Amino acid sequence: DKLSLFSQGIAGTGFSLIYAYCLNWKLSLIMTIFVPISFFCSAFVGKFATSTKVKGSSSEEEAGRLAIETVENIKTVVSLGREEYFINEFKSLFNYKFRKYLFQQNLQGLVYSVSNALLFFIQAAAFSFGFYLMKTDGLSTTDLYRIYATTTFSSMILGRVYSMLPDQRKSKEATKTVFKIIERKSKIDSLSEEGLKPEKVVGEIQFENVHFHYPNRPNIKILNGLNLKINSGQSNALVGPSGCGKSTTISLLLRFYDVENGAIYLDGVDIRKLNINWLRSK
Repeated sequence: DKLSLFSQGIAGTGFSLIYAYCLNWKLSLIMTIFVPISFFCSAFVGKFATSTKVKGSSSEEEAGRLAIETVENIKTVVSLGREEYFINEFKSLFNYKFRKYLFQQNLQGLVYSVSNALLFFIQAAAFSFGFYLMKTDGLSTTDLYRIYATTTFSSMILGRVYSMLPDQRKSKEATKTVFKIIERKSKIDSLSEEGLKPEKVVGEIQFENVHFHYPNRPNIKILNGLNLKINSGQSNALVGPSGCGKSTTISLLLRFYDVENGAIYLDGVDIRKLNINWLRSK
């Protein structure tokens, strides 16, 4: 748990400072000045390192999806003269928040460079003043390295752990969502033994005023009052552009989803009244 790690980091930093002051309070006082600076720089670097992996991922995924669908349906795109439209859509997705992202990258580089350079500034201050104390105050070389290492690295570790605390909250929320999905009871139970199992199938299929949208895209209507009758023994083809509902029609027939409005009939019987395993086996 990151919260316990943060508590351990605070305790470790506190113990390190107490131990350093017991060894030599003068050098420890100088080193204490760098503790908050080291902490904040490490916290910023850690925050950027954990967050930049997910920033902009949604726009990149959307751009990738658009590119794949355009290439797969390039004949349709060219035949309709829509090349320029998809190019502009692709550009707009990649230019989304580009200036903000560029500023964040420059800021990350600045903070990262300051964080790395800080070690050398701390070393310069610690060893120069420590050398002075070795000549005038009897500070030993061992104690110099003990004070430098404990105060510097404990504050840096604390900063890195602190930067991860917001991710802990996100991970808890994500875990709740995962368990909610796992424990959710499906509206269509594929293991159910309920439903009709007719002795024979003729093969008359009818879609009657079928309306449907996918649950995760409620604002996009896939089927809007579809009426279709397929007689037994006929060969039929579903033709249309990507997203028009070809595969959706088959998914509804197999009851991977249920219709929003309307009904689908097999040999005059609403498929929702049929046993789902029996239906799919036919």
